[in-house]
Amino acid sequence: MAQNVITFFLLAGVAIAGAFLMFRSKRIVHMVLSIALSFLSLAGLFAVLGAEFLFVAQLIVYSGAITILAVFSIMLTRHEPAGPAVGAAGFKRWFRLAVPLGLFALLAWIILDTPIAVGQLTEVIGPMNMAEALFAPRYLLSFELLGVLLLVALVGAIVMAKEEMEKVGDRR
Repeated sequence: MAQNVITFFLLAGVAIAGAFLMFRSKRIVHMVLSIALSFLSLAGLFAVLGAEFLFVAQLIVYSGAITILAVFSIMLTRHEPAGPAVGAAGFKRWFRLAVPLGLFALLAWIILDTPIAVGQLTEVIGPMNMAEALFAPRYLLSFELLGVLLLVALVGAIVMAKEEMEKVGDRR
């Protein structure tokens, strides 16, 4: 039991550190790698908590697909070096820290104030029940349309990148 708690807090710390690094990074590739670290840590958290379906979904969808999609988006688009953020100097340092800390305190208060009855947690929904619900005829069309939408977005990114490369080639 104590080993699971230590693992949980280590993975939670790595996930928070990855998210912090993502916001602190100046280069977009470093941002993608940092958020991939957070995604992998969250997958580990799901594994520690015994949520096998969410572990696999997090690993495949976010750690795999979304990270690869971000890397391909970076490769297919043209980026200028990032300059200083506009208007960032006007904010006070304490204000930039107070907003996330205030939101964290609000969420913690809501979570701790919400009563959870023990009877609500008795029903266990396994991966097979979730798969049957997701791939039922009722949701199958939505699932297929989502796949088509992602394919159209990928083809659109390729077309836009190709047009941009042709414009750059015409200028030379």
